[in-house]
Amino acid sequence: MPTDHPLTYEELIDNYEFKVGKRILIREYPWIKDVFIKSPDDVNRYNLIFIDVVIDPFELAQEKGWRLANYIVRTIERGDDFWSPYLSTYFTGIGEESRELVNSMEKTLETLHKSPAIPQEMRLPGHRKLNIGSWYTEPGTQVPTDYVDWANELE
Repeated sequence: MPTDHPLTYEELIDNYEFKVGKRILIREYPWIKDVFIKSPDDVNRYNLIFIDVVIDPFELAQEKGWRLANYIVRTIERGDDFWSPYLSTYFTGIGEESRELVNSMEKTLETLHKSPAIPQEMRLPGHRKLNIGSWYTEPGTQVPTDYVDWANELE
């Protein structure tokens, strides 16, 4: 159901809550390289505004001690970009850990939306809220020279 409070793409990008939310995510999670809207035409599709997150999966894997899925490494080695609606797609054997991380990020965005420190006129209008949409590798990501794919090394 379309939103009752439509925004243009430009109004969203210029919105204080969007700008602060983007800044917080990039600061709190150094493996997040950018936050953007992949499909500007979808801004008014729902009350939730799905933001897309550009990550360096190698940094995230190192920070969390997670193992990257082999197909992610091969995709990046080929020079291709990868995206998924689920962060867990990038990794193997992590169970609910990625969902917990995403929930924490979404809670941060919700807390920002409700913060009394942001005047009402600077927030997203009505019931509009930011939520995580999809995950993208940073264009041009390279496999780090010190990266060891332990799954291949142990075979």
